[in-house]
Amino acid sequence: ILIQRSRLIAGLTHLTLLIAPLALWAVFLILLLRIEQLISIPDLPPIFFEPAVQSCLRVLLCITSLGLIAVIYRIFSRDLMAASKELCVTLVLLFTSAGHLGFPILEPMKNFKDWGSETRPITKDRAVFFWRTVRGGALLYTQQSMPEIHETDRALQISSGNFLVAMASDWASVTSQPSGSGLLSAFTAVTEVPSGSDRILLLQRK
Repeated sequence: ILIQRSRLIAGLTHLTLLIAPLALWAVFLILLLRIEQLISIPDLPPIFFEPAVQSCLRVLLCITSLGLIAVIYRIFSRDLMAASKELCVTLVLLFTSAGHLGFPILEPMKNFKDWGSETRPITKDRAVFFWRTVRGGALLYTQQSMPEIHETDRALQISSGNFLVAMASDWASVTSQPSGSGLLSAFTAVTEVPSGSDRILLLQRK
C-alpha cells in the first residue's frame, strides 16, 4: 500500500510540474499557428498580427519549449528537485522576456506619453485629482500628485479652474446616474487621449 501511495504521489507531482510549461507551450503554439493562418481558431485582435507581437510570441514559445524539455528530462531522471528548479527558471525567463518585449509594444497603444506631453502645460500650477480608478501610466506622466476622489460631492468641491482626470468609461457610468448628473454641468472636458480600449479625460471645474 505504501509503495502504491508513493507512486501515486510521485505521479501527481510529475503531472503538476508538467502542467504549467505544457499549457503555456500549447497557448503560444496555438497563437502562432493562428497568426500564420495554419488554423482558423481562435479569433485574435489585430495587434496579434503585428510583427513585434509575432516576434515576442516566438521568443516565448522558444523559452517554453526549452523549459518543457528540461522539466521532462529531470522528471525522467527522477530528480524532482531539479525539475522544480527548471520550472521556476522557465517561468522567471518567461515573465522577464514578456515584460521586456511586451511593454514597448503596449506603450504606444496606451498613449501615456502623449497624455503627459499634452496635459502637463495645461495643468501646470493647478491642483489635479483623479476620479475613482485611472491608469497608472496617466498618474506617472502627469507628473503631479493626484489625490483620489470617489464621491460626487467631493468632486463638486474641487475649486474652479482645477482639474479632474477620469477614464471615459467610468465618467460616462457615473454621469448617467441621477446622483452624478450634476457633474456634467460642473466640469468641462479640456482634452482626451485614447488609452487602449478606453480614453483618458482631462476635466476642468467650471
